[in-house]
Formats: sequence, C-alpha cells, structure tokens
Amino acid sequence: TGSDVKAFCAAPVYALVHAGCLVKAGVSERVIVFGGGCQCKLGMKFAGHLKNGMPILEDVLGSMAFLVTRDDGVSPVIRLDSVGKHRIGDGSSQQDIYTSLVVRPLEKMGLKMTEVDKIATELHNPEVTVPQGSGNVPLNNYKLIAALGVMRKEIERSDMEGFIEEHGMPGFSPTQGHIPAAVPYLGHASEAMAAGQIENALFVAKGSLFLGRMSRLSDGLSFFLQKNDGANKSNENKK
Repeated sequence: TGSDVKAFCAAPVYALVHAGCLVKAGVSERVIVFGGGCQCKLGMKFAGHLKNGMPILEDVLGSMAFLVTRDDGVSPVIRLDSVGKHRIGDGSSQQDIYTSLVVRPLEKMGLKMTEVDKIATELHNPEVTVPQGSGNVPLNNYKLIAALGVMRKEIERSDMEGFIEEHGMPGFSPTQGHIPAAVPYLGHASEAMAAGQIENALFVAKGSLFLGRMSRLSDGLSFFLQKNDGANKSNENKK
C-alpha cells in the first residue's frame, strides 16, 4: 500500500520519519520513500538568470528514493528517540526553530552541536538561487546554526566560519520544491559512514516560507542518522 506525505518543504524528512515509525511499529517490514519535482517548477527562477546574462540553470527535474527496513546491524540507523519537532508553541523566530530542530534533539542524546559530524539543511544550489535574489540558502542556514552555537557557548564567535566549513556543506541540489530538504545528502552520508569518514549526521528541514506567509505558522522536523555499531538497538531503524 502507499500514501502521500504533504508537508511542503519539510516533506522528505517527514516521510522518512513516518517510514521509520511504520517499520519500528511492525506495520511494515520495508518502506520505500520516494518523491520528485514537477514540470511546472522548471525554470521558476529564469527571470533572475536572464537578467544577469546567464542560461536558465533550473532545467532538470529532481527525484530521489530511499529504502527503510529493520536494523540489519550494518546500515546506518535513524534515531527515532531523538526526532526534532518544531512544536506549535515553540515560536517562529529562527532561534526558536533551530533550538527545536537542532539543539533539543541533540540534548536528548547528550550531544553538543560540535559532536555532529555533518549537518544537512535545505541544500539549494546557490548557482540557481543567488542570481535570482534568494541568496545562498544553505550558507545562511549554517550561519544561523553557528550563531546559535555561539549563544550556547559551544563555539567561539571566531570559530563560526570553521564550524560551517567542518559541519556544513555547499548546496548542490535542484531547487525543485521539497527536493533540497536535507535528504539529498543521505546517500553521501551512508557512503561516508561505510568508509569510516563520519560517525553521524543531522538532517534538518523547515516548513515552506510560502505556507508560513499565509498562515503565520512555521513547521519543521529533523532526524539523527548514525553509523551502525552492529547492535540491534530497540530505538533505531535501518536506513
């Protein structure tokens, strides 16, 4: 069977958490999470490209698929005990959002922000978004996360750039609606864990700005992916 997950820009993260919960609860043994862009979004930012004498870069449809099953003792696992939720009463400022999606779930595991090897946020390709006027979305998000680390005295202000370099990444995803929402890095994270390059990664997605402008409400979800230590832990699911 199957169903749609409509959570706008945070949809991929919601879908993966839902899949993990279905498997953990025993409702399903294997769940495929898949999604893609749509033709009506092709070239949405063309005006900015033409204005700057550039070709229309947003000329591809993004798509992705992931398989979620029970822990096999080898594959990376989703920590369902530390899913970050932007609750209705948490407030809608950027500080409130990242406290909900980054700080709170890490605190549940006894981790600091500096103990997360990689943090994936909205991974829009800045080559597409900057000429159009939307800015470098991933870099702006990492600056906010780093600033929160300074406020919490986990890093020094002078270390912000180094924190971003070490724990962040450049945007590389097509800007097809929900596609960039953190999970384009998931395959790379799995390979890096298998190669022993990283131990964990945090995937963070915020709700649609368009939706927020209509409702004055914000939304977001995050999950923590970690290298499998070979133990069949009750709070984890294979990714």
